[in-house]
Amino acid sequence: MSDVLLISLPVASPFTPPMPLLALRSYLQIRGIPVSCIDANAEAMHYVLNPDRCRKYVEPCFGMLERGAAAFGGDAVEQARLLDRGCAPPSLDRQRAEDVLSALERIWTADGYDLSPERYRSDLGAANDALILASARMTPHNLTIWGSQSAPPHRQSTNPYLDYVRDDLVPRIQQAKPGIIGISLTFANQLFYTQFLIHELRQRGVDSLIAVGGAYCTETWRSMNPDGRARLAFGRDLPAIDQLPWLGMILLGIDPVSQRRPDGPDAPIVAVCGEGEKPLVRMAECLDKGEGLLETPNLIYVDPGQTAIMFNEQDQPLAAEDLPRIDLSGFGVGRMYFTPIVAAPMTSSRGCYWNKCTFCGRARSMDSQFRAVPIDVIMDTLESYRENFGVDMLVFCDESMPPAILRRLTERMTQANIHFDYSGMFRFEEALFPLVEPAAKCGLKYVSMGLESGCSRVLDLMNKGIEPKTIEDLLAELDRNDVQTHVFVIFGFPTETAAEAAETLEMLERNVEKIWSIGVTPFYLDQGSYIMSHCEEFGIEAPPDRPIGPNSFVRTVGMSDQEVYDCVARIWRHPELGARRPINGREDYWAISDMLRQRGLWQGSPPEA
Repeated sequence: MSDVLLISLPVASPFTPPMPLLALRSYLQIRGIPVSCIDANAEAMHYVLNPDRCRKYVEPCFGMLERGAAAFGGDAVEQARLLDRGCAPPSLDRQRAEDVLSALERIWTADGYDLSPERYRSDLGAANDALILASARMTPHNLTIWGSQSAPPHRQSTNPYLDYVRDDLVPRIQQAKPGIIGISLTFANQLFYTQFLIHELRQRGVDSLIAVGGAYCTETWRSMNPDGRARLAFGRDLPAIDQLPWLGMILLGIDPVSQRRPDGPDAPIVAVCGEGEKPLVRMAECLDKGEGLLETPNLIYVDPGQTAIMFNEQDQPLAAEDLPRIDLSGFGVGRMYFTPIVAAPMTSSRGCYWNKCTFCGRARSMDSQFRAVPIDVIMDTLESYRENFGVDMLVFCDESMPPAILRRLTERMTQANIHFDYSGMFRFEEALFPLVEPAAKCGLKYVSMGLESGCSRVLDLMNKGIEPKTIEDLLAELDRNDVQTHVFVIFGFPTETAAEAAETLEMLERNVEKIWSIGVTPFYLDQGSYIMSHCEEFGIEAPPDRPIGPNSFVRTVGMSDQEVYDCVARIWRHPELGARRPINGREDYWAISDMLRQRGLWQGSPPEA
């Protein structure tokens, strides 16, 4: 059977292994397909933070340090240096650079990092500053622990992660000679590295089949082909392939910096729409049998004559009973990731069990269907995590964990006397009330929840299926059980008035002591949402030439755009609510830091300090 090499590129979480690779690898293994993985996100960071190598990157920028922080982009860089609101970072000067390089000598090891809970904040800050200094020529788009700001391709040409791709990653792939190279494109920030890697592989003669897939990949394919056409032709009245943003660049292997096509082999480059397990198995079988792999369901590719982009028919995603136990082996948990505890991602379901919110098009754009992972598979995974890898913190990656799964999980963890501190995404609903206390006793520490609005009418328009009282009562129950709660809030939902937005602000003010952190955004028009196909019903107009985002439509009812932005700004200017804004990082970072604080191991300030 053709072997598969799975790769997760920068920029993703540096705190846990990537769940997309874990899930794909675990499934391919049970199907008997030889598969290996490279977490190139963790490896690229480790490559740059090698003390000797990092010094070579940093020393040429000492002159910039003498001229002060303004030479590094001023506020943009200083913001990226924050770990939390309560701790201002040291001045970024020559002495700080020397201190950072000295810290790397202590914390960097050949197989990861030597981190302790007690000095976690200072070590993380040193690594973060080292990445900023090493990418000085990219200012203000510097690399950080949290990722990097989007930078134009010409600025990315000085990106030190590209040295890792050229000098380390590509030679290893050349030596491995896999039949299929699967690249996970989950986040927008991974796009540049995906394009660069594909070009480098082809330029150096690697003729493996390259398949790109993942959440960001699928969502973008859907937005570019909303009608589900079988082919998108190129001709006089249609865009040239190099004008199809990054779709054409991916499929043709075009270098994002030079804009050149590779001189290497003209081997297939395909994209996978939706879940990748079944297409990867099918492609491996096709390679073994010499069959036409371009007929694989879910594929997107440029036809051999380069006259059109082809969109194959869609297959059904994996059934619940086929979802495998997750295998963590080979990912260096506890060493290669920036956490002093052993943390790992976990999933109890795929898809959203609610899937009714009018503003969300994720299910359609992701070809997502809800399936619960069998509870025996979940428990087998947890037992393996504990016994084989020493995991003591879980980050559940479900779109939203249903109460029924939380109940079964809590019951089985209690019966097996298994305890993990864990975080996850949940919905505000009454079925959670009796589950919070027993779940907290089994380790539930941190939850992310869509509060969205404090107004009943707006919640009904969103089809959230909840009332404001349920939200407030559940916030109180979570707080009573010492479960930290991050809430998502949307201002400017179509037809929302200023008075209704004020109800949301008042709800947040009433419950500020029960909220750990707040994420606030203006309303975005999601391409696959119910609203998108029923604009008139919601008092908006969506011109087809407008880009996706907060300005992708015109309001005819409710608040103006400026009033919406003022609502968001009002939260961040609020003396108490503004202090709940997560400064940097992802939810896994906040869960890890909170767990350390609760254990008395890290004296850093919480977001509200």
